[in-house]
Amino acid sequence: MAIMVKKGWRQKCSRRLSGVVCKMFRTKGYRAKWCHPSIRKRLAALRATEAFKKKSDQCSINRKKPGKATPIHCQGSKSSEQIRIELEKKLLRPPTPSEVYYKGHAKENGEFVDETSRKVWSDFQKQEIYQLGGRES
Repeated sequence: MAIMVKKGWRQKCSRRLSGVVCKMFRTKGYRAKWCHPSIRKRLAALRATEAFKKKSDQCSINRKKPGKATPIHCQGSKSSEQIRIELEKKLLRPPTPSEVYYKGHAKENGEFVDETSRKVWSDFQKQEIYQLGGRES
């Protein structure tokens, strides 16, 4: 459990730090008090490299693409881990990955948020049937 908490904490810190660094370079006059000038210079040099610019441009293109580039779910700001914990309390047993997926991608009425989510759910069901030794119908 401690490993999962550490991993989640690192991911959250990484996202926040990334956002602050981005703001530091995009907002005119913004000076992060926590960032030493030598670190700021190193970050600026890193951001000026061709590799960084190429990756940044590709990420911008990917964010603007419709469809698969935009993950669609109905879990709001809850992480999949939080949904798993809630399901475990409700079901009184560890939920399967497919149950966690269903909770995050199906609406209250059972309808999936998009076609991709429905296909992934179908694949989950087929895989579970296969693992139980059954056959697809």
